[in-house]
Amino acid sequence: MRVHQGREVIYVDDLVGHQQIAQRTGSNEAAVHKWRQRFDDFPTPIADVGGESPHFVWDWVQIKAFLELHPRLGVMR
Repeated sequence: MRVHQGREVIYVDDLVGHQQIAQRTGSNEAAVHKWRQRFDDFPTPIADVGGESPHFVWDWVQIKAFLELHPRLGVMR
């Protein structure tokens, strides 16, 4: 998250789901699901935008910070 005029903000372009995380890291959605299960420090989703089934979104800034701690997981784009 970033601060703008004293408030924490998340830019719309930084809202990512499993598919976007996979695309931006050169991975696949199954791998992203495994990261969530395997790593206790995987970021917590910031929202569930799903209807009948959950569809979580994360702040890309938090995902990038996580990947910097685990560089073997993916190549950020």
